[in-house]
Amino acid sequence: LYAMKWQGWWAWLTRGGAQTAELAHPLMAPASLLSGLFIAWVVSVRLYESIFLFHSFGLTTKEISMDPVLRARGRHFFVLSFWTYVLISVLIVMRFSW
Repeated sequence: LYAMKWQGWWAWLTRGGAQTAELAHPLMAPASLLSGLFIAWVVSVRLYESIFLFHSFGLTTKEISMDPVLRARGRHFFVLSFWTYVLISVLIVMRFSW
């Protein structure tokens, strides 16, 4: 998805949408950009959980680490990454509104 869409996303971010008959609102953010950002956020959270909380990449059953420090770090990572995702999404949606 990212390899195929990157050129179009970058063009939209730098130049904006072109006025064509196919696009009703060319200044609106492409849905693929917003969904791609969401997918990247979910993958990063799941990778963090797999590496630091579950300590396993395999197909075995996964037990979460009971270490309170690791759990607190995981919670902080989730909250910080979520608000980063929200901020980037808002900046993309508001890109051409001012």
